[in-house]
Formats: sequence, C-alpha cells, structure tokens
Amino acid sequence: MAGVQFVEISKSFGQVQAVSEVNVEIEDGEFAVLVGPSGCGKSTLLRMLAGLERATSGSIKVGGKVVDDLPPKDRDVAMVFQNYALYPQKTVAANMGFPLRMRGAGRLETDRRVLETARILGLEDLLKRYPKQLSGGQRQRVAMGRAIIRNPSVFLFDEPLSNLDAKLRVRMRAEIKELQQRLGTTTVYVTHDQIEAITMSDKIVVMRNGRVEQVGSPLDVFDSPVNRFVAGFIGSPAMNFLEGRIRSTDDGPEFITAGGLTWKLPDVGLRDLSRCASIGMRPEHIELAAEGESDAFSLRISVVEPTGADTMIIARNGSDELSALIKGRHAFVPGNSIHLKPLLGMLHFFARDEKAIRT
Repeated sequence: MAGVQFVEISKSFGQVQAVSEVNVEIEDGEFAVLVGPSGCGKSTLLRMLAGLERATSGSIKVGGKVVDDLPPKDRDVAMVFQNYALYPQKTVAANMGFPLRMRGAGRLETDRRVLETARILGLEDLLKRYPKQLSGGQRQRVAMGRAIIRNPSVFLFDEPLSNLDAKLRVRMRAEIKELQQRLGTTTVYVTHDQIEAITMSDKIVVMRNGRVEQVGSPLDVFDSPVNRFVAGFIGSPAMNFLEGRIRSTDDGPEFITAGGLTWKLPDVGLRDLSRCASIGMRPEHIELAAEGESDAFSLRISVVEPTGADTMIIARNGSDELSALIKGRHAFVPGNSIHLKPLLGMLHFFARDEKAIRT
C-alpha cells in the first residue's frame, strides 16, 4: 500500500485548462473522494494518476516514488471505470482473472486468486456467467474484483455508481466503503454526488474549474466551508443563502435582506460587519418560530414536500427564498404564511468575494 501526492499538477487540452496547480496529499490507507460539478477536472486528475493522461506540468508520486514516466501497468494502481469495461465474451471468472493472466500467472494460481476474490465480493455462484447475464450491481462487483485481484497499492474509482438506480447506489456505497476498510488499500474515488463524498470518504477534495477549493474531513468541509461555493455544493438539501448586509444598531446587529426583510441577529462576533454580503443556513438548521420572535422570518409557503419522517418546505418573501426541513409531519398549506428561525449557532457568513467570514 502507498500514499499519493499531487505536486503542482496542471493539465491543458489545447487552450483549455482542465486542471490548475493541484497540490493534494492522500495518506496511506486513506479513502479520498474527488468531488465537484461536471467539468471541474476531477476525472482528468484521476486519469493522470492512472497514467491514462500525461500532466502538462507538475509531478505525481505513489508511495513516495515519482510515476510521471511510468506506463499504467507499472504504477501499481487498479482502476474501476464508470461503464465497468468488462469483456462481454468472457465469463466472470475470466474477466476477473484477466489481469493475472496478462502478467503471466499460471492457471492454478489464477483460479485460486479468482476464487478468493469472488468470496470477498459474494460472486462465487456467478463465476461461470457472462456480463450480459448480470445485474448492474453484479457487474460492478466483477469490475471491482478485477481490480482487487491485482492487489494494487492504490484503488481508483471513476464514478462507479452513476449507472445504478438510487436504491442500489446506496447499497453499493456501503459495500465499497466496507471493502476498503477491510482491505486497507489507499483509494481515490471520483464522483459528482456530494452525498457519496460525505458518506464514503476519510478525506474530501472539493474541485471547481480545475482547481482545488478545499481539502478536509467530511465533517470539517460540511461544518466549516471555506467559501460560498463549497458551502452550497456540500450538503443535501443544499444550503440557503440570503443576500443583504449587516448593520449595527443600538439594539445590536441586524441583517437587511435583498428582499426587504429586517432580521435581528445576536452578537455574531464579526469584527467588520460591512464585509458580510450573504448569510448561509442549512435547511435542517431552520425551525418553526412564533409570530413576533425577533430572530424569525415571516414568509409565504410555496412548496410542501412530505418526506415521511419530516416535512420539506420552500417559502418566499419577494426575492428571499428559504428551504426548511422541519422535523415531524405537518399539514402545511401552500399560500399560507409561516414563521421560521435558524439555529443561530449554525449560521455561515460570506463576504462579497464569497470567502467565508469566521466569527
């Protein structure tokens, strides 16, 4: 096993800068997730690590060894692709054993390793089947088995669950995480799904426009986003943002929203109130309030979405809009007014340049 280092890595395709000056270190045995919107450069970064693309500048290290000039087969990494990349004319056993046969392993050794890997993944009864006879989840397990059987230093996953239905994605998420914990292999996983990123990773690398916006543990990135982009991208439902400004009054600070709401704040500890251009609050950090409470908003309900245990609503006042996840079941009616208040200790403040303001 081995750690991975990206050192000042950049990649251009003609005039298009796909990745810009990425510096990230992934520790030995860590499960790191590269996450961001489509086109942010995360898959390009993974392909450079695999040796399928060559960096324009910078260096990549695996286990402390520079691998820039090594072909993919010599980098001691194994990749699981989005489309599984199985040979349709080969059985499950033949697909899984293919990397060993290519390296000159004998039939007995290959068969032994295939059976061991199949047991890990619960594929023993499927070894004689062909890919067309398998479900999406089973094909994904076979693709994982083909990677595991090589016993690589690093596993690479390129959006491996994107072709699966929602229920199967949740199950496979847990299976991949459990497998990685059992094997202890360094893993680099690419996804645009931030729920996958939060639930699976030891370390999240949030990317946008080819650059790394933030690196940290899932809870660090969730609780302390460095800017408005990260705050809005990480978390589901997404964070609310109210545009406006904070001003000082004799009764303490108040926030004047772009939609005209005036909202009393506690002493939030901001040294320069004039820097604040927006306030963020997560839907799960908003509660019902009584009419007249100083730290509450009065809005009109637009949408009601029962989720079973809780109730999701969207409420508006002019250009101000809030999504709130209210605990329990409620008979809210669109068009009615509602009073909401955020948990004051969970607020996020952002400057005009969208950087987080720490209190």
